[in-house]
Amino acid sequence: MAQLNIKQIMAGFNTSDMTVYTWRQGTATRRALPHNVGEGRRVSFDEPEVKAWAKEYGLKFDSAAAKAANSVSVPGPKPKKMVAKKATPAKRARPRAKAS
Repeated sequence: MAQLNIKQIMAGFNTSDMTVYTWRQGTATRRALPHNVGEGRRVSFDEPEVKAWAKEYGLKFDSAAAKAANSVSVPGPKPKKMVAKKATPAKRARPRAKAS
């Protein structure tokens, strides 16, 4: 029995983490997505139970995408180069004319 994590469930259903969170809670029209809470509040899902739940509600679960989710690493954005701006000379105040 394959254990899936939240990242894999998100990839398998092609959805967001908040959708998975809502499914885990259950709604008025759907029973809760079967999950296990382990050590340190780590959540895992049994693949056969997830597939049965998805079939019950007419959702498509892509097992290949779910299994590939952990192996794919997407690089983040490249850091911008920090370029120092040239210092502009401060303007001097003009001396005030003396009143006579």
